[in-house]
Amino acid sequence: MSSTNTDKQVLDALRIVMDPEMGVNVVDLGLVESLNIAGSTVSVSLGMTSPACPVTPLICRNAKEALLNTEGIETAEVSVAENFKWTPDRMTPFARQMLGAKPEDMVFTPGQATEPLTAGFKISEKTAWHRIPFLAFAMICLVCGLWAGLVRLGWEWPLVKWYWLVVHGPMMVGGFLGTVIGLERAVGLGKKWATLAPLAAALGAVSFLVIESQPFTAALISIGSLFLSIIFMSILRNHLNLATLTMTLAAVCWLIGNLLWLSHSIIFLVVPWWIAFLVLTIAGERLELNQFLVPTKPTLASFICCSAVILAGCVVSVQNYDLGSRILAAGLFAIAIWLWIHDIARRTVKQQGLTRFTAVSLLMGYFWLVVAGIIGVYYGNQGAGVIYDAFIHSVFIGFVFSMIFGHAPIIFPSVLNRPLNYHSSFYIHLVMLHIGLVLRLIGNFGDGWEIRLWGGLISTAAVALFILNTVRSILFSTRGSQTSTP
Repeated sequence: MSSTNTDKQVLDALRIVMDPEMGVNVVDLGLVESLNIAGSTVSVSLGMTSPACPVTPLICRNAKEALLNTEGIETAEVSVAENFKWTPDRMTPFARQMLGAKPEDMVFTPGQATEPLTAGFKISEKTAWHRIPFLAFAMICLVCGLWAGLVRLGWEWPLVKWYWLVVHGPMMVGGFLGTVIGLERAVGLGKKWATLAPLAAALGAVSFLVIESQPFTAALISIGSLFLSIIFMSILRNHLNLATLTMTLAAVCWLIGNLLWLSHSIIFLVVPWWIAFLVLTIAGERLELNQFLVPTKPTLASFICCSAVILAGCVVSVQNYDLGSRILAAGLFAIAIWLWIHDIARRTVKQQGLTRFTAVSLLMGYFWLVVAGIIGVYYGNQGAGVIYDAFIHSVFIGFVFSMIFGHAPIIFPSVLNRPLNYHSSFYIHLVMLHIGLVLRLIGNFGDGWEIRLWGGLISTAAVALFILNTVRSILFSTRGSQTSTP
């Protein structure tokens, strides 16, 4: 490697490392904080667009492999830049063009290249086997929770424990989603103590399956939510911004809901807090990515208002459940409209492969959050019955599982340190999920019991196919394979 072009060759090598959701490489996104070259040894410091980003380990590993595959580089070190604060003016004009920014918003930085090199993610290190038990317990809890949900719906199938019918909701929210979200954030933060969040939630998932003690299980899940709240508070201490604050409040909502459940509150009275946890977590993550589009003050102010309505609905529901539920539903409707208008997914859906699939999943999820908002405002949250079923599953199946389907191909490679080969067949389980939910709602509002049954079964089959597709894509992937293909 010649001394005159060393910097250019290093940056060109790093351009094969992509942010999978943005579909833009780390150089043009402006994530290269510094680089140091000493002969055949290269040291690079990378920043991230958000603190405790779940794909941080993956991006760093792929950057290291990209450098080592470059002629003339024998040793490469990649570290995460401390106190890095990303701003939109770090992007090159090419990145802005890829993300659809307006020409007048472009900020040209002298010396930054604009020609892209395309490639997918690669992984060179060993599989993170120690994280597999967390996901295994979460997935088993998911499968059992879905089975119990179908029995609750009306399918006359055997159950290992009838207790699962009572805790179907907590199994899905605490045992499955709590473990996965906690693990994702623990990996992003990179601190050993942060593993206590998914550990407690995973133990809670196990306890759902083997014992029938609500206080014991609720205590474990509450501990998991407590540590997740501490994770976000530690992030907030160093990165005080609206997105991180929103996700911190979301974790606190989960904690409050779990404490109410622990105090023997009826589960449907706890559900508003669990909904706020999931919706605000996702909304906060999307707000982080909205910084690529340089949000205006009115845009941020409207986000605050939407979030405040959701939180107000939770608080009011403690004393007046019907009124609080309607306020919550209004907040869900408002935040869905905000996301539809302002989310960068409307730009990235024009790209290809995994980036487009993620964007399509997100946009479909926002549609169902609008539906949930309309149902909740008009009918109120009745706590039981077909209307309640329509409201709850519009949120949890239509919105939450759309987010899971869209982000799993991005998160799993980072959590497991394994490549995942994205394939267009992923659209099959995504489409099945929404067809099933449409049928379920038709059955709910049209008094079509059999249609409702089959709708639930199709959505559950979609989740099962998602699990199978994901496991297959991981098991049959090879080192150096791409996670994103057109």
